[in-house]
Formats: sequence, structure tokens, C-alpha cells
Amino acid sequence: MPQFTQEININAAPEKVWQILSDIANWASWTPTVTKVELLDTAPTKVGSRAYLEQPKLRPAVWQVTEWRPNENFTWVSQSPGVRAVAEHVVSREGAGSKLKLVVRYEGIIGWLVGTMFGSMTQQYILTEATSLKRRVEATT
Repeated sequence: MPQFTQEININAAPEKVWQILSDIANWASWTPTVTKVELLDTAPTKVGSRAYLEQPKLRPAVWQVTEWRPNENFTWVSQSPGVRAVAEHVVSREGAGSKLKLVVRYEGIIGWLVGTMFGSMTQQYILTEATSLKRRVEATT
């Protein structure tokens, strides 16, 4: 099961990081790894909520929230035949600021193949997402 992780410190309280991170509908405004988001369920976001995402170099996908703990973390999954992508977003207190941890893993019969084929791009995307979120949060504090 290939897994990719990125951690970054952000000079803001976890609540501020969460405010921007959890506003999924606006991700395309702060990260170039997402070009379009459509929320498929009404607010508030919770376990079971779904979003349609378009990302450069990837097929459009529907992501469904499987864990939602405000100001702490959320996990969502996207499924295709033979593979399930799981993405975790974790915010924790780190000194006077926060630590953001992003994890993507590929599960299923061809999860190892997808992880091998898209591993480098996946790692680059989560690095871009982490640094983009840091920039957005720190610019608004």
C-alpha cells in the first residue's frame, strides 16, 4: 500500500488553518493542484459529504468524507475500479503555531501500481498543497 506524506509548520493557530483547509469549496483559489471543486451535498461538511474535484493531469474524481473532526482532521476517499485513494488532512498545535500533515495512500488490487505510476506526482501535489495552504493562512493572519 503506497503512502506519501508531507508535513509543514504554519505560523497560525490550528483553528485558522482549519478554517481555510476545511473550506473545500474554495480550494481552487489557493492551490494550483485543484482547478475545480463542486460540493455535492449541502453544508455543513460531515462524514458522508461528497465533493467533485478536477486536478491537473488527473481524471476528475468524487471524494467522500469518511472522518471529520473540526479543528483537527478529516479523511476522504475516492474509488475507481481496483484502487481506492485515501487522503488524510491533519492539523495539530505546534508551539505557538500549527503543524499540517497531509497523507495520501493507494489501496486495493492495483493500489501498488497506481502508487508506483503516480507516486512522484502525488508527492509533488501534497508538497504544493501544504506550501500553498501555509502561504494562504499566513497571509491572512
